[in-house]
Amino acid sequence: MRIQPIPAELTYFAFRVLERPEPNEWFALVAPAPGVEQVASALAEELRSIGGIEPVLFNIKTAVGIVESVRKQGNGVLVLSGFDAFGMEDWRRLDADRSLLQRNDASVLVLGEEALGQLFRHAPNLSSWLGGQAWLLTEEDHSLTPEERETRLASLRDWSGMTDAEVIAKAERGELPPEPPYAEWLVLLKRGELLD
Repeated sequence: MRIQPIPAELTYFAFRVLERPEPNEWFALVAPAPGVEQVASALAEELRSIGGIEPVLFNIKTAVGIVESVRKQGNGVLVLSGFDAFGMEDWRRLDADRSLLQRNDASVLVLGEEALGQLFRHAPNLSSWLGGQAWLLTEEDHSLTPEERETRLASLRDWSGMTDAEVIAKAERGELPPEPPYAEWLVLLKRGELLD
């Protein structure tokens, strides 16, 4: 099965991770193969910055390593990398141990495109937790069409009862609540500089 990753820039992807309310949410972020560890570190920093959380960053060496790491960390967002060195047997072992990976918070697999293909080929049970979706890191936010962007903005306006101008004004005064939907709102308005 060929999976077409959804393009997303790092900040937008971080919002998606933070806004998921369900336990045991799993995400895959496809990054350029030589820079996977750097992307994992940048994602952890982005989650700290916009979510005010302290994610746990692991570079996994073996399938056994991921099970041990996940079991030690039942709560908190996990950012996992190192999968590009996995072979077919590593993925199969991980798939067989899927029930040991269940946790209360989000887990993000940061991996290259080839590793993503192996995940979907050799670990079908684990990949089912991704819902058949993966995200592709891009420099710009191409993840939403203008219509999708406007629909999301409309839902944020309905949720908060505020206008775009009110959100920008509050952000400029430093009065915007630190909740992830407000930060996403600013990014969708292309005013992400107000997050600093």
